Amino acid sequence: MNKRGISPLIASVLLIAFAVTLFLIISTWTRTSILEPGLEKGGEKYAVGLDCLSTSVKIESACVDDRDSVTSLKLNVDNKGSTNIESLSIRVVGEEGNLATIPYGPALASIAPPGRIISFGDRQTLGDQGPIADLDRIEVFPYIKGGICQDNLVSIGLSRLEDDCPEDSP
Repeated sequence: MNKRGISPLIASVLLIAFAVTLFLIISTWTRTSILEPGLEKGGEKYAVGLDCLSTSVKIESACVDDRDSVTSLKLNVDNKGSTNIESLSIRVVGEEGNLATIPYGPALASIAPPGRIISFGDRQTLGDQGPIADLDRIEVFPYIKGGICQDNLVSIGLSRLEDDCPEDSP
């Protein structure tokens, strides 16, 4: 019987072609299903981080109804940065670590451009979360379109609280 096989040269070329094709298939799959989605998510987080760098809020003044047992407060909060702020979170913290969180969103607009966000005319109440005994500090941190800017927390302690809280006008 006269059997003929594939020559070693052709076998080597076919083996190399198969290996290159397999490499290209695996690398394309890896790029489209693993790397690109990860890069997109990373890019979004990077963009939010950059927006947070240009976000700044400042508590100009604050007062509470009773420092020993806080049930409501009034704030003047300004957006000092260049990024529009979607909302704020106001946290009232007592000396023993008890706290109440008040979400605040601008009443008339969906975003707050640079300028005054909250003025003394807006009384914020603690509702079911209060009262907070022995006030330690009031914290405010901004939310932007991409999420919360935790590094931009601003705090005001007892020494900066105003003594007289203006009454609500009828």
